[in-house]
Amino acid sequence: MVFLLSNKITSIFLGARCEPPEQYENIFAEYNMSNTPIYGYCAQPLDERCDKFRACYTCRCFVAAPEKLPQYIELRDKLKTKSSEALKQGQDVLVEQFNVQALQLDKIIAGLEATE
Repeated sequence: MVFLLSNKITSIFLGARCEPPEQYENIFAEYNMSNTPIYGYCAQPLDERCDKFRACYTCRCFVAAPEKLPQYIELRDKLKTKSSEALKQGQDVLVEQFNVQALQLDKIIAGLEATE
C-alpha cells in the first residue's frame, strides 16, 4: 500500500515502512522522478546502497505507480510464463526468482485494484 503524505512518498510494503529522509522530501518533483525504476518509484534515499537492484518489486522501498497497473499485470503474467518454462527445464533457482517477483506483483496489483 502506498501513501502520499505532505509531499512525502511512504511505502507500506512487506510489513516495513520506508520514508526518504527530510532532505529528499521533494526529490521526486524537483528532479523529475530521477530515482525511478522502470515501473514505479524508489523511496530509498539516493545516498544509500541498493541491495535489490533489478528486483525492485520485492523491495520494501518500492512505490507502485497506479498509472502503471497494466504493465504490472503484463509483467506478472510474463513472470508466471517464464516460471512454467523454467520448471519444465528443471531450473529451480529461476522458478523461485520468478515466483517471488510474481507474488509481489500480485500484492501490488491487488492493492492498486482495491483503491480504484
